Amino acid sequence: MNQERVYTVLVEPHFSEKVSIQGEESNQYGFKVAKDATTAEIKEAVETLCGVTVSKVTTLNVTG
Repeated sequence: MNQERVYTVLVEPHFSEKVSIQGEESNQYGFKVAKDATTAEIKEAVETLCGVTVSKVTTLNVTG
């Protein structure tokens, strides 16, 4: 994946009460991502930008 795509996959971090509880208890975090992003692209983008090792990526599509 090219460097420009890495910066466009992650749109913004997602903050909610549920996400902050998951972050504290099991070291999980939430991001809003591009609609056309694959799980492999999301994993690579988080590892590149945050400097961490990602073990699992789950996605959820929410209707507006």
